[in-house]
Formats: sequence, C-alpha cells, structure tokens
Amino acid sequence: MNPNELKAQIVRKNMTMAEVAAELGIDRSALWRKITEHGGKFDRPEIQRISELLELSPDETARIFFSSEVEKTQQHSTPPATHD
Repeated sequence: MNPNELKAQIVRKNMTMAEVAAELGIDRSALWRKITEHGGKFDRPEIQRISELLELSPDETARIFFSSEVEKTQQHSTPPATHD
C-alpha cells in the first residue's frame, strides 16, 4: 500500500481522516492504523468505497492499494535475463 498517496488523495478532495472514517463506518484511529498498516489491511468493500469517495481511477486505486503486492509479484515472476 502507498499511504502517502492515499493521504494526498484525501487532501486533494478536501476531506479529513474523520470524514473518510465516517464514510467507511469505522473509527478515525482504525482508519489511521489501516493506512499505516499497523491495524490490518483494507478489505475489498472499503477499497471500493474509498475509490468512489475520492473519485479514484482504476490506475490510481491500484497504485495506492496494490502497489507493493504488484512489485512483489513482478520481482518474483520476472524471468532471468538471457545472454545469447
């Protein structure tokens, strides 16, 4: 997850953490823990709601919520270079 990008998008929409948390139906401290990854991860419905709330494109959503998973997958699935 890219917490800085998520926080930037919240600011871009002129929202507060408290407003986003209220929209998700969670406490502000729970939202903060999820953003910092100290309290679990966002589930799919939460990611969907945040994407709608912040009007994120599919690419922005992927970059924010799945960037580290994509990087890990790419690192593990990249075939070694061959030298002919």
